[in-house]
Amino acid sequence: AHQQTASSFAVGGFRVDLGHYVRSRWEANYARYLNLIGRRYAYEPSVFTVTLPDGTEHCCRPDFLVSNACFVELRGWNRGDPTRDDILLAASTQLPKPLIILRRPEYLALQEQSSRLIPLWEFDKSQRPGQER
Repeated sequence: AHQQTASSFAVGGFRVDLGHYVRSRWEANYARYLNLIGRRYAYEPSVFTVTLPDGTEHCCRPDFLVSNACFVELRGWNRGDPTRDDILLAASTQLPKPLIILRRPEYLALQEQSSRLIPLWEFDKSQRPGQER
């Protein structure tokens, strides 16, 4: 079973309640939220090649395909990787389905709304129930 640790933001691993691997707490929680609202999803279902305005090609693997209707990418902590944002911007016009980017403010709003309804919700090491920012 997964154990929370305070050593890492990401905490990737297999989640028994989800039945699959995720790369982060945020992804685990978002999958739990989708289950709560009854939406089917595929986790990292495909890799796409997107072309940036300068002609360079990059791989893009959206986090979720939700209800076979749209892709969702969780993008919380900016780790100083502007290229990743450029790739997502290009992907938003080049993927075969719409791409929704869930950033930190949207994620925290979702957490405030849903964390009390989902027993296994995982909080970041700096946050615990009742400490949402």
